[in-house]
Amino acid sequence: MKKKSENRHHIDAIKRKERDKKIYAFYVQHLHKNSSPPTLEKIGEEFGFSRARAGKIMERLKREGYVLRVEGRYHRPFVPNPLIKVDGRGRVVENNYKKHHGKNN
Repeated sequence: MKKKSENRHHIDAIKRKERDKKIYAFYVQHLHKNSSPPTLEKIGEEFGFSRARAGKIMERLKREGYVLRVEGRYHRPFVPNPLIKVDGRGRVVENNYKKHHGKNN
């Protein structure tokens, strides 16, 4: 049987993953609508947190393979990973990154 703290950690991880999906969808929709990705400030403004927090979340999306970081760019340092296919709402429909890199998530 799991301890309460383990359950809470698992629930927090699920909520974080759902929030990350919403942020990624916003990111892709903004990119398609405006022909440029949103700034970290814009992401933070949209979801009610700081630019620094937005940067941490985008770094997590980078580790998961959803975005790539372009070195030397400050305002829009992330670009979508071309191996991730999304629909018009920003939802992932095909994730070839996992196939190419052996990810099981």
